[in-house]
Amino acid sequence: MSVASTVARAQGGDEEAFAWLFDYYKASVGKHLYYLVSDWEVAYDLYQDTFIAVLKQFKKKAPIPNFQRWLYRVASNLAVDYLRHKNLLVFIPLPESETDDPEEYILSSFLAEEGHEDRVCETDCIRQALAEMSPQYRTCLLLQEVWGYSQNEIAEMLGITEKAVSSNVSRGRQQLRTAYLRVVEELADATKKGGRKN
Repeated sequence: MSVASTVARAQGGDEEAFAWLFDYYKASVGKHLYYLVSDWEVAYDLYQDTFIAVLKQFKKKAPIPNFQRWLYRVASNLAVDYLRHKNLLVFIPLPESETDDPEEYILSSFLAEEGHEDRVCETDCIRQALAEMSPQYRTCLLLQEVWGYSQNEIAEMLGITEKAVSSNVSRGRQQLRTAYLRVVEELADATKKGGRKN
């Protein structure tokens, strides 16, 4: 069953097809919503709201050229609206970033699919580090690096300049790296202490 054919069926009123789409995207979109809002319960509520929006769009019978990209945009907009409502996105003018060395960036592809034990451990450390980031940095960083939006699209979505997006992404990388290294160090220390007790 292809996504495109299922979307067409769901748009035609097929409830089973709609339920299939809801289940199919639950893990990926739900996970990315969690990365943005750092709360699983809120992320699931936003995911349900996302599919309420999908249902409304389907009822309009208007074509959706790229359903997955459109779906992610709806979800990200809902997450941004939630963060704004909670006053967690407070954008202020930022100076130019001093550096943006890609070798210093550790988000990479770890937020995509979990693999063996070491990768899962590393992914968990990144999740913890993300949760500790400033929401405005985390939002810009994830929208660009994980969700694949351009800085122009992010600026339009958040109502800020492209320069501010670029600065937030760069500083977000630095903040994430610092938090990640600290989390890894704390985990290593805890592991050593646990080993001494045995």
